[in-house]
Amino acid sequence: MIIYDQGLIKYTQIKTKKDTLTGSQKDRSIDELKIHPYSIFAAALDMGSSWTISAKSVQDYTIQLMAGHSFWSSINLDYDLILTKVAKTIKELDKELYS
Repeated sequence: MIIYDQGLIKYTQIKTKKDTLTGSQKDRSIDELKIHPYSIFAAALDMGSSWTISAKSVQDYTIQLMAGHSFWSSINLDYDLILTKVAKTIKELDKELYS
């Protein structure tokens, strides 16, 4: 995803939650993001106990870690609405698949 924010182009990788990325993929993600002057590694949902990519591992690069509300609000989307829609969709899928 490419985000244009305050005159800057920010290259973004977005995962479902903070710990979705497997440890073996951490270095690849950092390598892909660090080549850009401004990058974001985002979690769509503010879930998961901790980041697979730590703040320390990206401190030498201009890679921001953002999750949930902080990410969605940065692109002017309502996180609470997203959570409501995601929950509704999961419930509908669960009902369709398992009822």
